[in-house]
This record gives sequence, structure tokens and C-alpha cells, in this order.
Amino acid sequence: MRIVQKAPSIKSNKAFSAILLFAIVLVASFFRLYLLSGVPEGLQFDEAYNGYDSYSILNTLRDQYGEFLPIFARSADDYRESLYIFLTVPSIAFFGLSEFAVRFPSALLGIFTVIAVYFLGKEFFDGKIALLAALFLAVSPWHIAISRIGIRAALLPFFFCLGLFFLLKSLNKSGYLIPASMAFSIGLYTYFPARIFIPLFVTGAFIIFFEDLRKRRKETTVAFLVFLTFFIFFFRFWITSAGMARARASLDINLTRNIYYYLSYFHPWFLFLKGAINPIISVPRTGELYLFEFITVCSGLVTVLLRIKNRKYLILLLWLILYPIPAALASPAHAIRTIAGAPLFALLSSVGIFTLFRLLKSQKAR
Repeated sequence: MRIVQKAPSIKSNKAFSAILLFAIVLVASFFRLYLLSGVPEGLQFDEAYNGYDSYSILNTLRDQYGEFLPIFARSADDYRESLYIFLTVPSIAFFGLSEFAVRFPSALLGIFTVIAVYFLGKEFFDGKIALLAALFLAVSPWHIAISRIGIRAALLPFFFCLGLFFLLKSLNKSGYLIPASMAFSIGLYTYFPARIFIPLFVTGAFIIFFEDLRKRRKETTVAFLVFLTFFIFFFRFWITSAGMARARASLDINLTRNIYYYLSYFHPWFLFLKGAINPIISVPRTGELYLFEFITVCSGLVTVLLRIKNRKYLILLLWLILYPIPAALASPAHAIRTIAGAPLFALLSSVGIFTLFRLLKSQKAR
């Protein structure tokens, strides 16, 4: 008597994937929350300013300079985006004024970014690659280091990945383009490099997906107006003397140097060997990625290039080209200013491993 085995049901596969994702989120949470108050030791200058402004807003609805719920906080005379400060207010209200409370929003958004990368990976590839991409980001030295300090940089990868996820969903189903526009718009208000990176990316994505977007003219028009409204509102401040304060302090505009800075973000020394120059924002003696990822990232990049006729993969290439540009206008090997690239490399490493696995499997079959 032959026993016929039933194929695993879709529900069981989804349940197993959910369990694996939950386990990955636990791993991400451990690396971002364990000993958060003391590692890294002591609050950085920017963290202290964020905490002080948040505490002041919690008690008076005004920042340390007496400004009522400022959209851009003066802080250290750099007029930084206040989104992280606002997110820290409930954290301080719940945990008290402490290192943990100041850093908790960054860690939490770092965990959420791991989840966002999973769903983004499903849109680009499939569930298995998506799970592995989430795992890569969960244990990424680059992303962990940034997620453990109470600064606004950790917000950028989350809102960018969320916007890109909705954008990809909108290609097959209506109703997602406006949420994509909203996520990208909020992304403008996260961290200084977003002012350059997100508009360039949105423009490139519009060109790449023009034919798809033209089919949904009404939805595309509304989404464009939403993004344009946010952009103009922020841009009006960016070009003021206060809005340019950070740019004047950090930008180093020189074509030769900027090209050198740009190329430094693709150099193995930064990505795989030694990482950022500042040890506070990176793991000492470790690249922003693991050394073995040199092989997986290269394999993933080759895979993407071979599929470049599919416009979804062209988006990944656009992301790779654009992610260092804001940082390249200021300095080389800066992990915070290029944090938008961390999810991309997690995706490339993930698809690269599966490509290598298939190649090895085909070789054994011969």
C-alpha cells in the first residue's frame, strides 16, 4: 500500500515563515537593546542634546531654547530635524530621563527596519531570500552600531524602506502609491543626508517606473503633490541661514575630493575590513559588513545586474549608486551618513548566498 504524502499547505509555510521572522526579530532586539544604557559608554554630544530637548518638550512643550514644538530644533546650533526628539518624548515619559530612554527610539526603529527589510525582500525576490535579508540586517555591525545611539540617523533606513516597499506594491495594486509618497516625505524629515538622497531616489524611481505610474495618473498626481508639498515646506527652511547651518559646518565641496570620498564608500577597507573612522559609531576592527560578505555581496550584485531588464532590479542599482552621495559631499568612510545603504547590502548578501547555493547545487548535479 503506497502512502501518499500531502504537500505542505500554504498556511503551514506562512506559519513557519512567521516563526522564523519572529526569531529574527528577537535576535535583532537582543543586539539593539541588551546593555543599551552602557554600550556605547556615555551619551554622545548629539544624544545629550536630543535628550535635553525631549525632556524640555515633555514638561513644557518647548525645547531648551523656549521654542514651542519646533519642527527644526536649534539644539547645538545645527537646527536638526525634530522627529527623533518628538519620538523620544514618550520614551522619557515612560522610562525616565536616562541613557536608555534617549536611545530606545533608535533601537526600536532599528528593529522595525529589520521587519521592513523582510517585506521589502519579498517584493524584490521571495520569502526565503527575504528572511535571510532580515537576518543579515539583524546582525549587521553597521546597523546595530547606529541603532544603539540616540540620534536620528536610524529613522532614515526605516522610512526609506517603508516607502520603497509601498512603491513596489503599487506597481501591481492601486492604493499603495500615496502611502509610499507619505513614507518618503517623512523620510525627508529624518536626517540631513535624506535631503539629498530621497529626492534623487524618488526622481530616479519616477523615471524607471514612468510607464507604470502613467497608467495610474490620478493616484500618481496625488502622490506627487503630497511629496512636493512636504519637500517645498522643508526646502523653504533648508535654504535659510539656520537651515544651512549644518551644511556650512560639514560640507566639503571639491570635485576631486568628492569623487575620492564617493569611491571610499565602495572600498573594501570601509565595507569589509576596518569600517568607519569614528570608533564610537562602528564596531572596532570590523568592517561595516562582515568579511565573508565580500563574496555574497559581489554574487548578489552580479545576480542583480543579470536581471537588470526587470525594472525592480534597476531600482536596487539606483539605490547602490545614490546611497553614498550625501556623505561624499562631506567626508570619506562615515557610517552614519551612509546608513541608508545598510538594508541594501543585506538584500544583496541574501540573494548572493542563494545564487551561490544554486551554483554549487548545479555543479554537484553534473
